[in-house]
Amino acid sequence: MTFKEYIKESEDFSTLAGKTARPWKTTKVYKTALNNVIKAGDKVLDYGSGPYQKVKPHVLELGAEYYPYDIHGNIGQLTPNNDVVMGSNVLNVAVYSDDPLTAYNNALDEMKSVLRPTGTLVVNMPSSGPKADWMNTAQLQKDLMKRFNNVQRIGEVFIASS
Repeated sequence: MTFKEYIKESEDFSTLAGKTARPWKTTKVYKTALNNVIKAGDKVLDYGSGPYQKVKPHVLELGAEYYPYDIHGNIGQLTPNNDVVMGSNVLNVAVYSDDPLTAYNNALDEMKSVLRPTGTLVVNMPSSGPKADWMNTAQLQKDLMKRFNNVQRIGEVFIASS
């Protein structure tokens, strides 16, 4: 079953996205990671932003430019040369695709491909919610280390750069 088919069977995209959106104001680990990565003037792509774009106010508070992107919600466009690409609760939804492992790897590769050479990826693997058995922080760390020279873990959040 594809993610889009899952959405049609269960509920509309906005409702589903609202249920999986992170409570940014109370997610200290992710907020701390963003505070350590985003600088004024940075171009920040929120990969898998959903319709609510809950992190947007925080990114703007830090003085950065915010660009939402969500293929399933038909939101925004993939823009190249980002200083920061962030993907929260994005990789685990690959479980809804016909080939979760391929979808997961494609998402990681796509996020990396739109970073500047000196850019940083901030991504997580949630400890709860829908995901395949192999989807965990240890696997994500291994997969990031194949793609990036520097990988730092803060709880379920990873900060990766070349």
